[in-house]
Amino acid sequence: MSTAAGGCQSAASGPLVVILAVRGTLPAGWALYPNPADERLYLELAPGGGPVQLILTDALGRTVRATTTNQTRAALDVRGLPEGAYILRAVLPTGQVLNQAVQVQH
Repeated sequence: MSTAAGGCQSAASGPLVVILAVRGTLPAGWALYPNPADERLYLELAPGGGPVQLILTDALGRTVRATTTNQTRAALDVRGLPEGAYILRAVLPTGQVLNQAVQVQH
């Protein structure tokens, strides 16, 4: 609990994380759609790249969806997620990490 100058008490809150921008473009042969997403978010991957780990995180960096795929098309179900900004992180077999901003709107 914390107490304000006027004597009001409130529960302590967690840290505030602000994402100012996510830079980066998807590699040639990749596509992410639709953005904003309503039910599913699709990622088209270039063939022959090996397994790709996909991690969707919320604005606080918490993982809300994750999968690994060897397919050239992957889908992440975003139904049930609160509307807002998310980051899709793709971890390539080489260790390279790609980040892309995603918006969920129902």
